[in-house]
Formats: sequence, C-alpha cells, structure tokens
Amino acid sequence: MTSAKQIAANRRNGRKSRGPRAAADKSRTRFNALRHGLAAVTRRNRLLAPVIERIAKAICADDQNPLLFEQALTIAENEIVLIRVRAERVAAIERGHNVAPGAIELRDEAAAMRLAMPDVERLARYERRAWSRQKRAIRDFMEIKADQQAANARLAVLLRRQCSFEPERCSSALIFFIPFAANN
Repeated sequence: MTSAKQIAANRRNGRKSRGPRAAADKSRTRFNALRHGLAAVTRRNRLLAPVIERIAKAICADDQNPLLFEQALTIAENEIVLIRVRAERVAAIERGHNVAPGAIELRDEAAAMRLAMPDVERLARYERRAWSRQKRAIRDFMEIKADQQAANARLAVLLRRQCSFEPERCSSALIFFIPFAANN
C-alpha cells in the first residue's frame, strides 16, 4: 500500500516534469531541438535527402536489395548527424573563445571549454543516439548481407547437384545464376 507521504512526493515530482506552462515559456522552448538543426536530420528533409541517398548508394554499391538499402539509409542519416554534432561542438567552443576577444595566442582554452561545457553535454545526447542507431543499422546490414551470401551459396550447391544429374538443364540454369552470384 502506498503511503500518503509517497503519494504527495509523486505529485510534487509529477508537477515538476510537465514542461513549461506559460505561453512565454512555451514559445521560448519551442525551438530548442531545432536550434542546431540536429533534430531536423531525416530522409524527409528536402535539403539532406539527396546527400543521404548518395551515401546510402555508395554503401550498397551495386546491390539492389531493398532491405540493404534501407539499412544503408539509416547508416547515412546517422553519419550526417554525427558530422553535424562534431561541427556544432567545435562551434560551441569557438563561441567560448569569442567571448574574450584578443590575439589567438592569448586565448584561454580552459575558459572556452568551461563556457562550452553545457552545450557540449547537450550535444552528447544526440551523438550517443546517432552512434547507437548507426551501430544497430550496420549490424543489421551485415546480417542481411551474410544471409544473402549464404542463400547464394545454397543455390550454387543446388545447381551443382542438378547439373550432375541433369546436364542438359545445367547450361540454362547457370546462365541465370552466374550474373546473380557475381553481384554478391
């Protein structure tokens, strides 16, 4: 049974985590995710879609398997996010340098890093998510590719068996198999 003290604590915590209430607070926090553009990196983004697709096609090479292409798109999308996170991290540190103008030799690196730390910590969340998604997509890509190669090997064994029993059907079967096996 939950005590009255626990219920009161749950209600207090619930009130704290509901986000901004006032219209001014809502409008201020409305574009937080889009401030550096990391949440806008998707295949549906008209500016990034051609770049993501080009990277995905390079990953797939000549393979026409739609499952592989889907994983390649995910890999490419997350690579773009990682590139942008790195660029934003450098920009945050540079903003720290620009607070105290002066000669480059006189810049205080530690002070710039200290000023940039809150932004760098926020960016780490995007980086971790992108690394995780990309790693999962690479693993799935490799599994699909391995399954595809195993299926081709099984098909080659079946064709060899058929050719040993029925040589007259062998030449037509190999004509269809050789281009398929050469791509993988």
